[in-house]
Amino acid sequence: MEQMHVDISVVIPVYNVEKYLRKCVDSVLNQTISNYEIILVDDGSPDGCPAVCDAYAAKYSNVIAFHKANGGLSDARNYGVQHASADYVVFVDSDDYVDPEYLESLWKLHVKYGADITVQGVRRETESGKLLNAIESSREHVSAPEDALALMLIGKEIGIFAVGKLYPRTFLLNTPFPVGKLHEDIFTTYLLLDQGTKAAIGKGSYYHYVIRDGSILTANFSIHHMDSFTGANEIIQFVKAKYPGIINAAYIRLALESNALLHRAMQSEQYAMVRKNVMTAMDGKWQMLLHSKELPTVVKLQLLFCKLSPNGYKKVYALAKQQKYGH
Repeated sequence: MEQMHVDISVVIPVYNVEKYLRKCVDSVLNQTISNYEIILVDDGSPDGCPAVCDAYAAKYSNVIAFHKANGGLSDARNYGVQHASADYVVFVDSDDYVDPEYLESLWKLHVKYGADITVQGVRRETESGKLLNAIESSREHVSAPEDALALMLIGKEIGIFAVGKLYPRTFLLNTPFPVGKLHEDIFTTYLLLDQGTKAAIGKGSYYHYVIRDGSILTANFSIHHMDSFTGANEIIQFVKAKYPGIINAAYIRLALESNALLHRAMQSEQYAMVRKNVMTAMDGKWQMLLHSKELPTVVKLQLLFCKLSPNGYKKVYALAKQQKYGH
């Protein structure tokens, strides 16, 4: 039998998500196009996920299941890219799900504009389906790498996460995800955007990013969560060297990541250390940040109170906890 030609490889890393995996894979199988394969990478999952992956691979000709020793999310994504058949790759996290138009929307942008990377919006929601926020565009357009990077850094139209995008496989082979890092996307997505000549950004969103208990975004603070802060500072150095015209956007990303980091560390013994690092990094940038139209007011207030008083910051955070804002 002649092997089916695929234009898109959908890489789904799998680890300890038996409760969510079927909903995720079913949503990817239910696409409005058919020229794609699904690569399930079981990253040494200790639950029933390996058997679920094998069952899908046995039932569907366009699903392939791989099993490997646990190496973390980055390692699983890289493994999937290495084994992909298509020239273009899309990532879906195994506890998320997508709408039927997801892949078609990304592929149509690629065909229409000849763009290296294409982007669709992402809706962040709770497990019950309550919308927290959305990073999406109200219009379809094409951006040069510098402009696309600026949009991503301020969290407008383009999310900094790996999902919600179509990538050339060669870009991902050139710039693999860093193994052993939390928040690995922040070290990678800006370099992927920079490899292209243009990015096409679609209107609306078809990806559902589920914030669940036990995920990286809700886990208790550990020193590894400083990776997001480290990654944001690496972006600043990159932008200074190559795109100095958007340096303010890089500092806005640092402010967003720092605020999220402070929230997580607030009840931990490392809070004083985290606060000191953040305040040092913000030195000389307060005027710009406080006057920026791109930084949410609630983030400005929380960071300002953190600067003025550690305890004051905690009180402001408690008051603002119910507000919806993204980073």
